[in-house]
Amino acid sequence: MLDSWGGQTGQNSAACQPDNGAANNVNRWWKLESLGGGWFKIKSKEGTVLDSWGGKTGQDSLACQPDNGAANNVNRWWKLESLGGEWFKIKSKEGTVIDSWGGKTGQRSAACQPDNGAGNNVNRYWKFMPL
Repeated sequence: MLDSWGGQTGQNSAACQPDNGAANNVNRWWKLESLGGGWFKIKSKEGTVLDSWGGKTGQDSLACQPDNGAANNVNRWWKLESLGGEWFKIKSKEGTVIDSWGGKTGQRSAACQPDNGAGNNVNRYWKFMPL
């Protein structure tokens, strides 16, 4: 599960954590806020938003940043692309996709990677679950 790492911001602040079924863990609560044209910002319960860290890729490249309301900050624009069924790819305006870094967990485990179109890369499959 995507985790906002306790409301921290900056590099290393987005993480993947095991799904332990704890529905009360607000670090894992997210909502989509429309920016128009099929684009969204992804906002945590703590008020931070997912940021693609300027289009960087690799470990430490996905961050949570304060939501300053700047709709022109394309680092925070995301689009959901269906992979079939209940699974989605989460793609940034820069063309990178959110990647679970090979199933690792803990700090520094969520990343942005180039969207190479590999539909079989399960590190990039995400689903949304209602609370």
